[in-house]
Amino acid sequence: MPPSQARPAVRLAQTRRALCATAVTLATGTLLGCAGLMGPRDVDISRYELLTKLAKSFPMHQQMGGLFDVDARAPRLTMQPTDNRVAASIDFTARDRVLGSTYQGTVDLSFGLRYEPSDLTIRLTAPRVEAVRMPGLPSSANKALSRVGAWLTESKMNDYPVHRFKPEDLRKADRMGYRVDDIRVVDSGLRIHLEPRN
Repeated sequence: MPPSQARPAVRLAQTRRALCATAVTLATGTLLGCAGLMGPRDVDISRYELLTKLAKSFPMHQQMGGLFDVDARAPRLTMQPTDNRVAASIDFTARDRVLGSTYQGTVDLSFGLRYEPSDLTIRLTAPRVEAVRMPGLPSSANKALSRVGAWLTESKMNDYPVHRFKPEDLRKADRMGYRVDDIRVVDSGLRIHLEPRN
């Protein structure tokens, strides 16, 4: 091929390479700047989803002081946005193993939530017994059954995972420049706040 014809071909190839490099640069910049352009994002977890996950660990059974068989049923949940906590009311039945008497009661609890990055879960944290109500309970049984609240909070509810993100979901968020920043309790459930990385 004559030199006069080769030069345009070389220039065309160089132009194509330059355009490709520019396109890659722009695409990379768009991806990295995506979070900054779109700003913070929120992911919602419904109250129903939260309740469904908690209900999987119920009913629960425990012996209290060797005197009572206690069965706890699935909780009822109330969102408390002002305190950023979730309230749970758990009904239970306690049967006296000696006399055969049966008592009905309710434990009122509340808990906060935290994100655990090691396994991508949202977990219960700082559970607190608000009240234990057992109408008609004789004083002789009060000491044994008063531990129902402590059993539920310390052994069953503390650090319990209520949601697990799919790894690909958070990898996608991470690629777009986001990180989990905060968990807020709202009237409809939970709101996971994602912030752009600095």
